[in-house]
Amino acid sequence: MSGLKDSYENQSRQEDILDISKENETKRILGKDSVTKEEIEKVYEIYGMGDFFNEYLVDGAIITCDQSTKGLKRVKRNGRGLNFSVTDNGINAGKVQVDADKILGKLVVTNLEKAKAGGKKYATTIDNDYDDNIPCFGNCNNEQYNDDEKKRLMEKGVKDNKHGTCKYLISITSEWEDDDLLKAPQKFDTSTGMKDGLTMTNSLFCAHGGWIYPVTSGQSDYNEDEAKKDAISIMSKYLDGFCTEEEVEKAVQFLGWVLPEIAQVKEKKIGEAEDAWEKEWKKYWKDDKFDPYIKAWTYYWNETKFPNKDMEIRPEVVKAMIMVESGWGTGTTQNSGRDVMQALYPGDYALWLLSGYNPTQKGMSHAGKTEPAVVWAKDGMDCNAASMRVQDYVYMYSGEESDPSKGITMTEHIGFKNGLGILRDNVITVITSDDSAKIKKLKGSEGEYLIHYDRVTPNMSIACGVGYLAFNMEDGGSEEEGVRQYNNGGKESKTGIKDAYVKDVNEHLDYLILNDGKSVQGLQK
Repeated sequence: MSGLKDSYENQSRQEDILDISKENETKRILGKDSVTKEEIEKVYEIYGMGDFFNEYLVDGAIITCDQSTKGLKRVKRNGRGLNFSVTDNGINAGKVQVDADKILGKLVVTNLEKAKAGGKKYATTIDNDYDDNIPCFGNCNNEQYNDDEKKRLMEKGVKDNKHGTCKYLISITSEWEDDDLLKAPQKFDTSTGMKDGLTMTNSLFCAHGGWIYPVTSGQSDYNEDEAKKDAISIMSKYLDGFCTEEEVEKAVQFLGWVLPEIAQVKEKKIGEAEDAWEKEWKKYWKDDKFDPYIKAWTYYWNETKFPNKDMEIRPEVVKAMIMVESGWGTGTTQNSGRDVMQALYPGDYALWLLSGYNPTQKGMSHAGKTEPAVVWAKDGMDCNAASMRVQDYVYMYSGEESDPSKGITMTEHIGFKNGLGILRDNVITVITSDDSAKIKKLKGSEGEYLIHYDRVTPNMSIACGVGYLAFNMEDGGSEEEGVRQYNNGGKESKTGIKDAYVKDVNEHLDYLILNDGKSVQGLQK
C-alpha cells in the first residue's frame, strides 16, 4: 500500500507544480505580477490545450525544487551536530514571483548542439545530470536521512556547508517528465538521438523526495537595473500610502534576491555548534528572517532620499539595531513583535517626524496617571495608554507654531513633505465618537490621537526605521552619531550607562560575520 500511497502523493505534487507553472506562464504572457484563476483558464483556452506553454526551456532557464529552503538545517550523528546555513542564495527570477524561501538555479544544457532559440540551446529530457545540468537548491526540507546520508553530510559539510544539504543529498536517476499529457512536445536531435524538448510543464524527480520544476523558460530577456527601478517605484508608492503590504512584499523580496547577502550571526556560521553555545545559537537560529526587508530598505533609502556614497547605511548596522531594539522581533513590550525597529510608538520622535503630525498640539493627548501626556494605543479591541515623552519635540523648523501654513515643519525640512502616507490616517488616526462607542476606554478622549499598533508590520517598521536612521546619520554627520541620535538617550536614561545604546549596537555588530569570514566593523565615527 505504501507504494500506491507514494504514487498518489507524487501525482498530487506534480499536479501542484503544473498549477504553479501555469500561473507563472500566464503572468509572463499577460505581463502581470499576479493573475486570477479565471485569467489562467482564459489564456489556456486562447493558446490551445496542446500549445499553452509555447516557450521551450533553453540554456539558462531558471529552475527550483519543491523541497528547497533557505532555512537552517541541523544534522546529528553519533552525538555530534552540524549546522547547514545557506549563504549561497543562488540567482533571482526577475519579475517572476516565487516563494522567497526557495533557492533558484540555472539549467545548463549540454546535450544539444544545433537547435537554438535566440542563440540559446534548447533543453531536452536528458539534461538531467546533477554534475553537468542541475544546480543545488540550498537545504532540503525532507529530513529523513539514512545513516549513509548522515555520514556524508557530516564529512562533506564540515568543509563546505554554504550550499546546503541538497548538494550532498540530490539523487536524479530518471529523465525529465512532462506533466501535461495532452501535449505532444517538439523533439530535438541530441547526442543520444531524438529527445523531447522541455517546457514549463516538465518536472524532474529527485530520489531524496523532491520535484524539480521550471520557474522561467530562459528565453525572455531580463534587465535587472530596470527591475530595481520598478521595485523602488513600488516602495515609494507604499510609503505614500498607495500600495498594500502584499504589493510591496513582491518588490522587497525581489531586492532581497538580487542584492548582496548580509552578515549572519557567528554561531550560525560555525559548522559544529558546541553544547555551551546551543542555547544562544537557538535564540538566533532565524536570524535571517528580516534580511530581505533590511537589504531592500537600506538600498531604497541609500538610492533615493539620502544618497550619500561617502556614508551609506550599512544593512549590518540595521540588523544589529533590530537585535537591540526588539530582540529580533521576539519582544513583547511596545509592540516590538511588529515594530521590530521600535520606530513607530508614540514615545519616539520617529513616528511624529515621519508622519508629519504634531505630538505637542494641545488636546491631542491627555495626562496619564504618572506621566504628563499619554495617548491610546490600539491592538485589536484592546486599548492601553502609551506615554508620549516628546514634550520637547520641535515641530516647526521655521515659522509660526500656531499656524504651520506660514512656515516649514521639521517633516518638510528633511524631505518627507507632509509625512508618510502609510502612517497618516492609518497608524495614527484621531479618535471619533464611533471609536469610543466601540471601545469604552476611549470615551472622553474624542479628538485625541489614536495609535494603531495592529496596523504596524515588520516591513513597515524597517521601512520607517531605516528612513529615520538615514536622516539621523545625515544630520549627525557620522554612522555612530546617527545611531546615537536614533535612540535619543533612551537606553542611557534607563541603564545609567553612558552611551549605552551605541555600545549595545557595537556589541551586536560583533555577533555578526560576513560571508567571506571577516568580522563586521563597529560603528564608524
